[in-house]
Amino acid sequence: MKKVVYSIILLAVVALMYSCTPSPEKLATGTWKLDSVTVVNIDELVQSVVQMQMGPIEEQLNGLNEQIAKLDPKKEKVQIDALTESIKQLEGQKAQVNPETVKADMMKNYNDLIGNTTFSFNEDKTYESKSFDMVEKGTWSISEDGKTITTVAEDASETSMMVDELTANKMVVSSEMPAGDMTVKTKFVCSK
Repeated sequence: MKKVVYSIILLAVVALMYSCTPSPEKLATGTWKLDSVTVVNIDELVQSVVQMQMGPIEEQLNGLNEQIAKLDPKKEKVQIDALTESIKQLEGQKAQVNPETVKADMMKNYNDLIGNTTFSFNEDKTYESKSFDMVEKGTWSISEDGKTITTVAEDASETSMMVDELTANKMVVSSEMPAGDMTVKTKFVCSK
Protein backbone atom coordinates (compact mmCIF):
# COMPACT_ATOMS: atom_id res chain seq x y z
CA MET A 1 0.00 0.00 0.00
CA LYS A 2 2.86 2.37 0.82
CA LYS A 3 4.39 1.69 -2.59
CA VAL A 4 1.15 2.67 -4.29
CA VAL A 5 0.91 5.91 -2.28
CA TYR A 6 4.54 6.78 -2.99
CA SER A 7 4.05 6.00 -6.68
CA ILE A 8 0.98 8.26 -6.83
CA ILE A 9 2.84 11.06 -5.03
CA LEU A 10 5.84 10.68 -7.34
CA LEU A 11 3.60 10.81 -10.42
CA ALA A 12 1.83 13.89 -9.03
CA VAL A 13 5.14 15.67 -8.40
CA VAL A 14 6.44 14.84 -11.90
CA ALA A 15 3.16 15.96 -13.47
CA LEU A 16 3.24 19.19 -11.45
CA MET A 17 6.84 19.90 -12.48
CA TYR A 18 6.06 19.22 -16.14
CA SER A 19 2.94 21.37 -16.11
CA CYS A 20 4.89 24.30 -14.60
CA THR A 21 7.47 24.29 -17.38
CA PRO A 22 6.49 26.79 -20.10
CA SER A 23 6.25 25.39 -23.61
CA PRO A 24 8.90 26.41 -26.13
CA GLU A 25 6.24 28.50 -27.89
CA LYS A 26 5.46 30.42 -24.69
CA LEU A 27 9.15 30.97 -24.00
CA ALA A 28 9.80 32.25 -27.53
CA THR A 29 6.82 34.61 -27.59
CA GLY A 30 7.77 38.23 -26.96
CA THR A 31 10.21 40.86 -28.18
CA TRP A 32 13.89 39.97 -28.22
CA LYS A 33 16.78 42.43 -28.51
CA LEU A 34 19.95 41.31 -30.26
CA ASP A 35 22.85 41.29 -27.76
CA SER A 36 25.61 39.65 -29.78
CA VAL A 37 26.40 38.11 -33.14
CA THR A 38 29.11 35.56 -33.82
CA VAL A 39 30.03 34.47 -37.32
CA VAL A 40 31.19 30.94 -36.69
CA ASN A 41 33.05 30.59 -39.99
CA ILE A 42 34.29 34.20 -40.24
CA ASP A 43 37.71 33.26 -41.67
CA GLU A 44 36.14 31.22 -44.48
CA LEU A 45 33.74 34.09 -45.23
CA VAL A 46 36.57 36.64 -45.24
CA GLN A 47 38.60 34.51 -47.65
CA SER A 48 35.60 34.23 -49.97
CA VAL A 49 35.06 38.01 -49.97
CA VAL A 50 38.76 38.68 -50.58
CA GLN A 51 38.71 36.31 -53.55
CA MET A 52 35.58 38.01 -54.93
CA GLN A 53 37.23 41.43 -54.66
CA MET A 54 40.60 40.28 -56.05
CA GLY A 55 39.22 38.37 -59.04
CA PRO A 56 38.23 41.38 -61.17
CA ILE A 57 41.42 43.25 -60.26
CA GLU A 58 43.56 40.27 -61.28
CA GLU A 59 41.66 39.94 -64.57
CA GLN A 60 42.20 43.61 -65.37
CA LEU A 61 45.91 43.39 -64.49
CA ASN A 62 46.35 40.34 -66.71
CA GLY A 63 44.55 42.08 -69.56
CA LEU A 64 46.71 45.21 -69.26
CA ASN A 65 49.93 43.19 -69.10
CA GLU A 66 48.86 41.28 -72.22
CA GLN A 67 48.21 44.57 -74.01
CA ILE A 68 51.64 45.91 -73.04
CA ALA A 69 53.31 42.68 -74.24
CA LYS A 70 51.81 43.22 -77.70
CA LEU A 71 53.04 46.81 -78.02
CA ASP A 72 56.35 47.94 -79.50
CA PRO A 73 58.20 49.92 -76.80
CA LYS A 74 59.94 52.09 -79.38
CA LYS A 75 56.81 53.07 -81.30
CA GLU A 76 54.04 52.98 -78.67
CA LYS A 77 55.69 54.43 -75.56
CA VAL A 78 52.74 56.76 -74.78
CA GLN A 79 50.28 53.83 -74.77
CA ILE A 80 52.62 51.71 -72.66
CA ASP A 81 53.03 54.55 -70.15
CA ALA A 82 49.23 54.96 -69.92
CA LEU A 83 48.73 51.22 -69.42
CA THR A 84 51.56 51.13 -66.86
CA GLU A 85 49.83 53.94 -64.92
CA SER A 86 46.57 51.93 -64.95
CA ILE A 87 48.50 48.92 -63.64
CA LYS A 88 49.89 51.02 -60.76
CA GLN A 89 46.37 52.15 -59.85
CA LEU A 90 45.09 48.57 -59.89
CA GLU A 91 48.06 47.42 -57.80
CA GLY A 92 47.09 50.11 -55.29
CA GLN A 93 43.53 48.76 -55.19
CA LYS A 94 44.88 45.24 -54.82
CA ALA A 95 47.02 46.30 -51.85
CA GLN A 96 43.93 47.67 -50.11
CA VAL A 97 42.15 44.30 -50.30
CA ASN A 98 43.47 42.38 -47.34
CA PRO A 99 41.83 39.85 -45.04
CA GLU A 100 42.26 41.90 -41.86
CA THR A 101 40.51 44.94 -43.34
CA VAL A 102 37.71 42.82 -44.78
CA LYS A 103 37.25 41.05 -41.43
CA ALA A 104 37.22 44.35 -39.51
CA ASP A 105 34.62 45.79 -41.90
CA MET A 106 32.44 42.68 -41.59
CA MET A 107 32.62 42.67 -37.81
CA LYS A 108 31.75 46.37 -37.72
CA ASN A 109 28.66 45.70 -39.83
CA TYR A 110 27.60 42.80 -37.60
CA ASN A 111 28.32 44.78 -34.43
CA ASP A 112 26.22 47.68 -35.75
CA LEU A 113 23.24 45.31 -35.59
CA ILE A 114 23.68 44.85 -31.83
CA GLY A 115 21.24 47.03 -29.94
CA ASN A 116 19.59 48.08 -33.21
CA THR A 117 17.83 44.82 -34.01
CA THR A 118 14.72 43.27 -32.44
CA PHE A 119 12.70 40.15 -33.14
CA SER A 120 9.07 40.09 -32.01
CA PHE A 121 7.39 36.68 -31.98
CA ASN A 122 3.68 37.28 -31.32
CA GLU A 123 1.10 34.92 -29.82
CA ASP A 124 -0.91 35.04 -33.07
CA LYS A 125 2.11 33.41 -34.81
CA THR A 126 3.13 36.58 -36.65
CA TYR A 127 6.59 38.06 -36.27
CA GLU A 128 8.33 41.32 -36.96
CA SER A 129 12.07 41.80 -37.28
CA LYS A 130 13.43 45.34 -37.12
CA SER A 131 16.96 46.41 -37.89
CA PHE A 132 17.56 50.15 -38.18
CA ASP A 133 14.87 51.30 -40.64
CA MET A 134 14.29 47.86 -42.21
CA VAL A 135 11.26 45.85 -41.12
CA GLU A 136 10.45 42.28 -42.07
CA LYS A 137 7.10 40.71 -41.23
CA GLY A 138 5.66 37.25 -41.60
CA THR A 139 4.68 34.17 -39.63
CA TRP A 140 6.69 32.01 -37.27
CA SER A 141 6.59 28.61 -35.65
CA ILE A 142 8.70 26.62 -33.24
CA SER A 143 9.06 22.87 -33.27
CA GLU A 144 7.44 20.93 -30.43
CA ASP A 145 10.85 20.00 -29.05
CA GLY A 146 11.86 23.69 -29.11
CA LYS A 147 14.94 23.03 -31.25
CA THR A 148 13.96 24.96 -34.42
CA ILE A 149 12.31 28.32 -35.06
CA THR A 150 11.06 28.81 -38.61
CA THR A 151 10.02 32.15 -40.06
CA VAL A 152 8.22 32.73 -43.34
CA ALA A 153 8.47 36.34 -44.49
CA GLU A 154 5.75 38.11 -46.45
CA ASP A 155 7.81 37.56 -49.60
CA ALA A 156 7.57 33.78 -48.88
CA SER A 157 11.28 33.40 -48.04
CA GLU A 158 11.73 30.86 -45.28
CA THR A 159 14.43 30.85 -42.62
CA SER A 160 15.10 28.14 -40.05
CA MET A 161 17.18 28.77 -36.95
CA MET A 162 18.45 26.12 -34.58
CA VAL A 163 17.63 26.95 -30.97
CA ASP A 164 20.72 26.44 -28.83
CA GLU A 165 19.20 27.88 -25.65
CA LEU A 166 15.76 29.22 -24.76
CA THR A 167 14.75 30.54 -21.36
CA ALA A 168 12.29 33.20 -20.24
CA ASN A 169 14.93 35.93 -20.76
CA LYS A 170 17.55 34.52 -23.11
CA MET A 171 17.47 33.03 -26.57
CA VAL A 172 20.50 31.75 -28.48
CA VAL A 173 19.88 30.69 -32.07
CA SER A 174 22.18 29.52 -34.85
CA SER A 175 21.56 30.06 -38.51
CA GLU A 176 23.12 28.90 -41.76
CA MET A 177 22.43 31.11 -44.76
CA PRO A 178 23.69 30.60 -48.31
CA ALA A 179 25.98 33.35 -49.58
CA GLY A 180 27.21 32.72 -53.07
CA ASP A 181 29.02 29.41 -53.13
CA MET A 182 29.36 29.10 -49.37
CA THR A 183 27.23 29.13 -46.21
CA VAL A 184 27.45 31.81 -43.52
CA LYS A 185 27.06 30.27 -40.07
CA THR A 186 25.98 32.75 -37.41
CA LYS A 187 25.00 32.61 -33.76
CA PHE A 188 22.66 35.24 -32.31
CA VAL A 189 22.26 35.92 -28.59
CA CYS A 190 19.09 37.80 -27.64
CA SER A 191 17.44 39.00 -24.45
CA LYS A 192 14.00 40.24 -23.48
